Amino acid sequence: MRCLILALTILSPKMVSAAASTPIPLPVGFNWDMLCNGCMKLVKMAEELALQDVEDYLREMIDTVCIPSLVLYPSCTKYFKEHVHQLADLVRAKIGPRQACQAVHMCPQDPTTRKPTLH
Repeated sequence: MRCLILALTILSPKMVSAAASTPIPLPVGFNWDMLCNGCMKLVKMAEELALQDVEDYLREMIDTVCIPSLVLYPSCTKYFKEHVHQLADLVRAKIGPRQACQAVHMCPQDPTTRKPTLH
């Protein structure tokens, strides 16, 4: 948690306010583990590939995270699309997969909980 706070204080005010935005509500039963793990995998791959256009890469890869939950696919893709710009900024800031995904509410702030804390 300290790393996340430190990283967010280093980021530009625009990125901090974007990351702190309230996420769209998802339906009851949404698989948060799928969302968190998928987000962290995407961020890790994006960091390793060191791509010029991180945002385009993340947009292209949304289906790899959302397809496993076909029933909730529309909600999952909408959630990712709403946050892809913020997530790309955090990938470029190199704060790490878990911290980036926590900042956009795709992973829980407390890893012992099963779903993100939505503000």
